[in-house]
Amino acid sequence: PITFFDLPETYRQRPKPDVLGTADAYHGLGRTLDYERPDQLLMGDFPGGLKDVATELPEVREAMVESYARWAELADLDGFRIDTVKHVEHGFWQHFAPAVRKRLADQGKQKFLMFGEAFDGRDDLLGSFTKPGEMDSVFYFSQKYVVYADVFEKAHDANAQRGTSQIAWLWNQRATNWSDTPQPGGIGLAPSKVPVNFIDNHDTARFLHNARGDVKALRNALTLLLTEEGLPCVYYGTELDFSGGNDPANREVLWTTGFDASGETWQHLARLNALRKQHVALRRGDTKVLFSTPNTQAEDDAGLFAFERSGGDAGEAYALVVLNTNGRHTSKTRLMTSKPAGTLLADALTPGPAYTVGAGGALDVELPAQSAIVLVPR
Repeated sequence: PITFFDLPETYRQRPKPDVLGTADAYHGLGRTLDYERPDQLLMGDFPGGLKDVATELPEVREAMVESYARWAELADLDGFRIDTVKHVEHGFWQHFAPAVRKRLADQGKQKFLMFGEAFDGRDDLLGSFTKPGEMDSVFYFSQKYVVYADVFEKAHDANAQRGTSQIAWLWNQRATNWSDTPQPGGIGLAPSKVPVNFIDNHDTARFLHNARGDVKALRNALTLLLTEEGLPCVYYGTELDFSGGNDPANREVLWTTGFDASGETWQHLARLNALRKQHVALRRGDTKVLFSTPNTQAEDDAGLFAFERSGGDAGEAYALVVLNTNGRHTSKTRLMTSKPAGTLLADALTPGPAYTVGAGGALDVELPAQSAIVLVPR
């Protein structure tokens, strides 16, 4: 058994606010055994003795708003990462989120970010928590499985790896599954524009564990993470090539590592962060997929994926990201970009010769296995 803390003096104290110290504030249905049953999903207790609160009660809802808003006021928080949102009814979030936003806005705290964690690969379920009155965003779990697991983690196995056409398909799904309207009083951006992107976390085996130690695949995945639309979220230790398996093996000790900043993954992530900071197109540009493919074997274009970032809140700023996700050979294709003929594009990730856009926006690209380029106007 894992004991996270030992405070015997708290064991007989009534929970606060006072309503949480009454039996009526809890469902009392016992531990959840079948997460596919709606009654257990929403009203069952969580493993570890976490009792399910009767969040449909008005007095419980007000107690939650009071408690969480108070912490934001006391600690000057800028947002909440909200755990296990799919285990609470939508009606609660439609009360809680607007009430917290209003209370904080009345005190001058604008654009308070609230994003949820729904541990589920179904994109439509994730998007349901971004509907009007709920979250500004959620963790992009569907992408973690469809893209980072199926395309990048499996680069070492051509028979298991899926093509980059899966990325284009999933991104298109988000446009309809997630709200395209900013939350009233929220961060001012549509949830569909700000998915919280991640490749692994404390609840899943680390990327390198599933990728059989393929560090090139990890660095390629990080390139997508820091250049795609949304908010990048990096799990601690990724920069140090941590490779633990399922929980708790994925929660390695960090402070005994020495924090070696000379490693290749650390340096790669640092370059990506600097690149994202320097080029507004990588932070705020709209996305247009230029090329994807189902091919993963010996085909000339196997593993290639390309997308432009421009427009939107980035204005005329421009970036073109091209990745080769396959782990075996150089791949090539012709892209049809939105830039006029004669435009010079330079790789901001790894400096080298410029690329010249041809007639009609044509651009020939050829990338070694598990590599990427980030092209910006010279």
